[in-house]
Amino acid sequence: MKNLTLLLAPMVPFISEHVWQTLIRVAESDQPESVHLSNFPNSSAELIDDALSASVSLSRRLVELGRAARAESGVKIRQPLSRALVSAPGWELISDEIRNHISEELNILQLDGIHVAGKDLVDISVKANFRTLGTKYGADVQAIAKQISSTDAVAMVKQLRVSNNYDLTVDVSGSSKIFTIDIDDLVITETPRTGWSVSSHNGESLALDLELTPELVRLGLIREAIRAIQEERKNIGLDVSDRIIVTWSAPKELADAINSAQNEISAEVLATKMNQTADEKPVSNELGLGLKIEKSI
Repeated sequence: MKNLTLLLAPMVPFISEHVWQTLIRVAESDQPESVHLSNFPNSSAELIDDALSASVSLSRRLVELGRAARAESGVKIRQPLSRALVSAPGWELISDEIRNHISEELNILQLDGIHVAGKDLVDISVKANFRTLGTKYGADVQAIAKQISSTDAVAMVKQLRVSNNYDLTVDVSGSSKIFTIDIDDLVITETPRTGWSVSSHNGESLALDLELTPELVRLGLIREAIRAIQEERKNIGLDVSDRIIVTWSAPKELADAINSAQNEISAEVLATKMNQTADEKPVSNELGLGLKIEKSI
């Protein structure tokens, strides 16, 4: 507690000072008069787990890629998806615990390496970036651009993302010359194949399987219903700990989903009763879910 208070002091000075006065100095009267007059804790390099730090950093980047892929596809984060495939250096070293955190953040049921797909998930095409190549190689840029267009785009982009350079053999005035290009020398177009959304950055890629099975749709509707009930709780001014009675009506598909998960929904929204009716008019939500919420006595 003492070290945590010292670490928090620069960021939350007033709260940390309150904790210092009411807890730390009460327990240890010989401590400085203020947390801001105390020495900052010394770090120990021996306690730093470089492998864990690298795994956590990679997990954050993969979550960002996953959110970008969801945004590109238009699939809401509340809609569960069956799987995501990852291609990234260091992926094999990530622990199951961190993989589970990634799955939870992205609302994915299964997370695997991209090798399990057995084929590429995007079609790649490239063309020369004349601005950067012209600056580097001047008059040879047309010959380089022609060679780029006839080179295997997938192999070239794959190597560039690993090593950030690619040696291109070009016929210039009857003789072969080698030109080294980097990722910025290409205009890369990646088109996800049907049923996938792919996001890539600096050699790391995450692909989302967008196929929605009836079970995935059901799970998505349940989460949407929970969100709508929680939002209505907030709108009518209930406390987060208040127990409630929910009277609801919904179209058949949504009603079937809610009825299949009443215990789960009740536990999540603190409902003591969930009564289905045909009378409630929909509140302002895209689900067509009619809600009447009362505080349970």
